[in-house]
Amino acid sequence: MKGFYISMKLKNIKPTYFVAALLIMLNFSFFRWSNKQFEHKTEDSIQSLLRNESLIANSYALSKSILDLEKLEIIKCSELIEDFSSDTSKSRVFYSTLNQNYCYQFKPFKLISEFSFNAQAINGLNYKIVLQLNIPWQSIILELLIDILLILGAFVLSRYMQKQEELALARAKASEIEKQMLLDQTKQIRHDVASPIAAMTSVLDMLTDIDPALKNIFMLSIKRTQELFDQLNSTTNSAKKTPCFVNKILQEIVNEKRISFKDSIVLDFSISAESNTTVLANEMEFKRLLSNLLNNASEACAGRPVKKVEVLVSLTNGMVEIKIADSGKGIPQHLIDKLGGKGISFGKEGHQTAGSGLGLYHAMTAVKSWDGDLTIASLEGQGTTITIKIPLIAG
Repeated sequence: MKGFYISMKLKNIKPTYFVAALLIMLNFSFFRWSNKQFEHKTEDSIQSLLRNESLIANSYALSKSILDLEKLEIIKCSELIEDFSSDTSKSRVFYSTLNQNYCYQFKPFKLISEFSFNAQAINGLNYKIVLQLNIPWQSIILELLIDILLILGAFVLSRYMQKQEELALARAKASEIEKQMLLDQTKQIRHDVASPIAAMTSVLDMLTDIDPALKNIFMLSIKRTQELFDQLNSTTNSAKKTPCFVNKILQEIVNEKRISFKDSIVLDFSISAESNTTVLANEMEFKRLLSNLLNNASEACAGRPVKKVEVLVSLTNGMVEIKIADSGKGIPQHLIDKLGGKGISFGKEGHQTAGSGLGLYHAMTAVKSWDGDLTIASLEGQGTTITIKIPLIAG
């Protein structure tokens, strides 16, 4: 249980504090290494003095040299012990300044500053030399300042990252609230639209002197409108694929658009495929993307001397090929590759049905999910052709 508690505590430690702790350890190691280097240099200096002694033991000369190091403030205090060996009775302190007032007497300071080593003169006399180095206060203060800065930096960075996480959570929460509000609004719109749609259906049922073909187009348009609103509030999988009769769906959409476009656009529809041509797709999405593509083609023809949209259905290599060609202004070559991205549109500026570029994006996404392909070919001043290819249902 204790191990589990410790592991949970460690998980709550921010990565920034781990990094700061690592840097502090590196900082500490660097300064300790620097101090050790200074100790080694001092030891080497004294060993050099020993090597320069005469053939007879000369403790006085050695002690004088060490005391000179004190005067030069290379070391603070020192002690020289002769005949140092495991038998302490043979050892004697030749001299010591460790008890002087100017030496470090406070134990923590002594631990930091004191070190000792054994040495042997060229004549074989053994020494134990104890040295107190000057505590490098400047380097200690610098080390502490670096540690404090690392801790403060870790704290500030951790707080910043925490704020960013809080902002991200707040944005996500706001997004969820916005989605829920949009869903509620959509449900309300669907509920409100149900009444006028029902009224239009009833009025159409009462009309007896209207062309049956025209009446059927109106009924199908009302039905599709109802399906679109139902889809907005659908809890089922809206991407579900079913067998779709391509010619029937296209004929329905083209008839609807001929009434919608009136005489402003010449809409030609040509089928060179079998009447029972079937693909596996989501019928509602299929109708929706065809309707959007025909709207786009119509909008591209605005202001053009010839306003014509052609729809051609054919079969090629086991695929249904649907071409929607317009006589519009065309699309610059450098923009064709960008079309199909979210929010990318062209040529609809100022048009009353101008959108956000999501129609073509959804069309490409939907066709791709049906294992198909959607491509765009265009020439400026001549028009645009969109080609959709979807695999036929086998058998």
